[in-house]
Amino acid sequence: MMKVPAVIKKTVLRIKDFILSHKILLVCTLIGCVGGIGGLLAGLVTGIFVQLVANRILEEKRIRRTVENGGSDENIPEPFSGALYLCALAVYSSGDVETAALQAKRSFGKEYEADWQTLCRAAGKPGEINGDFVTECLAARLLKVSDNNNLLKSVFAFLQTLERQWDDNRQGEKPSVYLARIIGYSCTSGEVAAAYADLGLSENAGLDEVKTAHRRLAARYHPDSEDGDRTLFEKVQKSYEIIMQKR
Repeated sequence: MMKVPAVIKKTVLRIKDFILSHKILLVCTLIGCVGGIGGLLAGLVTGIFVQLVANRILEEKRIRRTVENGGSDENIPEPFSGALYLCALAVYSSGDVETAALQAKRSFGKEYEADWQTLCRAAGKPGEINGDFVTECLAARLLKVSDNNNLLKSVFAFLQTLERQWDDNRQGEKPSVYLARIIGYSCTSGEVAAAYADLGLSENAGLDEVKTAHRRLAARYHPDSEDGDRTLFEKVQKSYEIIMQKR
């Protein structure tokens, strides 16, 4: 029997993989061919859009399964080990996907680029997330990160910011407290850490950096400005006062 060359085998496998991963696009394009050139182009554009939506849905389902099972997936684009579980814990702590994603971008955006919106949205709904289980999964991954002191500071400041409305009597122990106990980490005052995070700063920021960040954010969120937001403006003011009181 004549053997099939390795090059041909690889080519066939690549074609097969392409068809499987782009089958919606190919089907829409083929259907569009019935309508001539115009139909072909319409089918191609429709196929691209539908394929992107389908890929996003499948990606979010894969992320959700990973969180629920406590596993890992190298195909999930995490900016650092444990980021997915941190997002799940952020949604659980804040009770809101949008709030968790926005704070994640503020806290980690300068150093860690990621699609925080997708990671938070796909991590699960607040009421469906097992907080203790996710905290334990996050702890296991953070313990494996070498030279992670700066990362840990950012992680705890991030969580403590989202825990401002946490009710210990009703909700039990805060996730940040449980996480610190698991990994043997001593974190600073939650209020101070959260205040620095609100200004987009690390806790070792200098006085000039604090004042500059305060002026910039206060001007941005002032109710009279174009992008004014009274709630955010008051939060910035309160955070600045907390930091200055501790200096």
